[in-house]
Amino acid sequence: MSDVEATLALARAIRSCQPELYAYALTLRQKTAIGKLMLPLGEQICVHVSGIYPNRRFCLAPIVSVALHPTIDNRVIAVDLAGDIDFICEGSVDEIRNAVFAPAEQRRHETTRPGLVTVAFNQCPFIAPISVVREADADRLNIDLGQVQRSRETLAKCPDLAERIGAVYMDEERDPPGDAEYALYEASSVVLTGVPASACSRP
Repeated sequence: MSDVEATLALARAIRSCQPELYAYALTLRQKTAIGKLMLPLGEQICVHVSGIYPNRRFCLAPIVSVALHPTIDNRVIAVDLAGDIDFICEGSVDEIRNAVFAPAEQRRHETTRPGLVTVAFNQCPFIAPISVVREADADRLNIDLGQVQRSRETLAKCPDLAERIGAVYMDEERDPPGDAEYALYEASSVVLTGVPASACSRP
């Protein structure tokens, strides 16, 4: 209960101190609002605020959508543009799937988890166009906007990217492994409050 009270207190503080930000957050309750940011695939770079990103990155990342989720409607798969995208562009479906879903202790030592995240339109993800990040903000947040744009352009040239990434997520019926890192990324569609869209209208 204390977590709920703290979340509501934070919402009230944001509504009082940053009313425009609060109003924008409420628009994200609508799936169509998220869809306009995430679709068409690869068209728009966005900034995604979520607890899945570490504190050292201020819990946010520049992302771009690259594939529709193959089995879950109103969900897309996006790439963290601040990370290494070479493996995503060059890896096979099996290689990427193993790197995404295998527990950390079962991965090859030199393989890190690719920066793939799922964004669910109906779970109030906090997403905004990258244009909200001013140059001073980018410096403060350690976001290289030039590199972000180049990464997007590189992804746009990757052959069969949407098909390959979609295939990676085709088999999600297995029980998720007991890996904290995996669990964090799988929770990527639940942002900050971790509540469903129906609860986002509460003050």
